Amino acid sequence: MKRNPHRGVFRLLGLVRVCKGLFNNWLSAGLRYFILTKLLKNKFYNLHIVCRDSSEIFVSPKVFSYIVNGYYDGFFTGVSCREGKVLSENLQITFHEIENSNLNQKDLIVAKKAGWRFDENCNCWKKGKINLNTCMEQY
Repeated sequence: MKRNPHRGVFRLLGLVRVCKGLFNNWLSAGLRYFILTKLLKNKFYNLHIVCRDSSEIFVSPKVFSYIVNGYYDGFFTGVSCREGKVLSENLQITFHEIENSNLNQKDLIVAKKAGWRFDENCNCWKKGKINLNTCMEQY
């Protein structure tokens, strides 16, 4: 099956539209993201974003991409820079959870709905007495 060559262009335009709806400084944030990740291949510098409520925050390129792509794909309903969270239905996912998680948007939402929480002390996911890092070390 042939892949539509214009698919990437349409997604990029959709991501620009989403970015414009989420952030006041959408153009500069988008350009900085592109320069950092595509041209410089550097993911260690943070991006300055200004949300629609005029609150400001610095986020990593990973978090920025996660927010914009998750919103575009319909996993997130909003973003709160003031609280450092993305909103999804009745859930709030912190930027810290995104930064330290290897889960994609859908899996992170499923994990949060199932009762898993991110513990900053061990940098791991926990549910009750179950520690995901401990479980993974056994295998």
